Amino acid sequence: QGKILDGWHRYQACVELNVKKMRMADWEGDDPVAFVLSQNLHRRHLNPSQRSFIFAELADWAKSSGRPSKSLQVATMTLEKAAELTQVSKSTMKNAKQATQAQPEVQEAVKEGRMSVAEAAKLSKEPPAKQKQAAKTSGQKKPRQEKPKEEMIPLSVYQDLETNYVALAEEFKAC
Repeated sequence: QGKILDGWHRYQACVELNVKKMRMADWEGDDPVAFVLSQNLHRRHLNPSQRSFIFAELADWAKSSGRPSKSLQVATMTLEKAAELTQVSKSTMKNAKQATQAQPEVQEAVKEGRMSVAEAAKLSKEPPAKQKQAAKTSGQKKPRQEKPKEEMIPLSVYQDLETNYVALAEEFKAC
């Protein structure tokens, strides 16, 4: 159906680099949902927000495509079963489902790991402009607050203090 089931980032890189001949293959399986899940869901570098969001997005796609999964009934799966399958909590799965209603920029921030599904779910209820702004700044490191500089004391004062300390220590030993 002209959709990319695996290799989206490679495709984007090729487009960005103006690669003329991209190697693509038509998928010939009978269950695209199960294929996408097997290729993407349990990659080690995905955090729980990303895993749950992929699944929620997949469920939305399965509902709208009119092609139900044969091995996984993703579109009608319970929240508990989806959470178990993606190895996340029920609340994370619920947030992921809500996050699919957010602006595309917010969804992309979740996919890239710059924003959690909990943040995206909250944002999905905000006006589009606020969502876009939040997505723009998500994942940016906050500027470090500089530590107050320690006061420097003149060397002569330090030497006097050290001399007094030594004298007091000797007096204490004598007691």
